[in-house]
Amino acid sequence: DDDLDVKEAASKPKKKKKDPKAPKKARSAWQLFSGTMRSEVSKENPDADFGTITKLVSAKFKELSSEERAKWDAKVAKDKTRYNKEMESYDGPADSGKTASGKAKKDPNAPKKPKTSYVQFMAENRSKIQEENPDAGFGQISKLAAKAFGSLSASEKKKYEDMALADKKRYNKEMENYTPPKGTAVASSGKKKKKDPNEPKRAGS
Repeated sequence: DDDLDVKEAASKPKKKKKDPKAPKKARSAWQLFSGTMRSEVSKENPDADFGTITKLVSAKFKELSSEERAKWDAKVAKDKTRYNKEMESYDGPADSGKTASGKAKKDPNAPKKPKTSYVQFMAENRSKIQEENPDAGFGQISKLAAKAFGSLSASEKKKYEDMALADKKRYNKEMENYTPPKGTAVASSGKKKKKDPNEPKRAGS
């Protein structure tokens, strides 16, 4: 049971840490009323527990006349103004350059990675293979494509190898003029992209 609890705790997503210097969010009429009246109701009902106190405060809030409610609404408006004003001068915590999952952010303007000869073949022939095998799933289509690519003659395969070489030159040229923003993941980060398990192995590998 203890092991199960540990696993469940580990599987729960971690909450993002709040910036202690961030402006406090504007409160609702109920929150302002409750914050003011709770101590008074607690004094009137010394033996009442937390839940009972909350119910009693809630009952008082519901009994407010339109004039009394308007006073609290005015306080809400004032608190919202305070919050918005503080947010204007708040820059937020220092950007670590990472997403909530801890991974480095990707620059959408970064040059697209070059496609291999197999990927070039897949891009050109996937729809045709799908039409010829309408009942095949994604994995099966990949296997069929890999088999078709493997059966290509040297001259047929050269077409896609040339396309891959041209795309690699395009990528290298674009990378020469590319300056990645600080903290973003770039193609030269060393992280390997997940490979298609059905992709034919390169010669000599």
